[in-house]
Amino acid sequence: MIARYTQGGCAMEALRLLDRMVSDGFKPNTSYISSVLCASASLNNVLLGSNVHGLVIKTGVDGNIFISSALIDMYCKCGKPDEGRQVFDTTSEKNAVCWNAMVAGYSSNSRSNEAEELFKIMPGKDIISWNRLISGLVDNEDYEKIMSSGQMPDQTTFSSVLRACACFSSLEKGKNLHAW
Repeated sequence: MIARYTQGGCAMEALRLLDRMVSDGFKPNTSYISSVLCASASLNNVLLGSNVHGLVIKTGVDGNIFISSALIDMYCKCGKPDEGRQVFDTTSEKNAVCWNAMVAGYSSNSRSNEAEELFKIMPGKDIISWNRLISGLVDNEDYEKIMSSGQMPDQTTFSSVLRACACFSSLEKGKNLHAW
């Protein structure tokens, strides 16, 4: 229920239900914590998210990869990419979700140079990784960097790059992309 409320854009309802669960004596698990972090990000409530981070440390689930990914995402979506990076750096076994969350976090916070540097050392880049980087570059209007990425695009990539061509008023590059 909590996850569905959060995914459905009803973050406050999710938090009310979470509060009720705690009042009824339920102990938080990783699913609960992930849902609260997602709700915090949706509400742009870094205070709630950092309180949950404290709970994560107290309960000893801070090594959980799903929790780490949710923390990185929450901090970055709340405009605190440095805090997200601290979680990222202390996560011993990072998966693609952690890497992508951090790259997207830097990108969405107008720190495209840091996003690119992290992307360069990222193991196992895939199309999702490229799309996260490209989408952030489009959001920050770094159109020249997009055009020289050299990645084989999918539908999401094409959408982002065409948007960049339109913003850049680059008819020639847009025609080349259309032909591709």
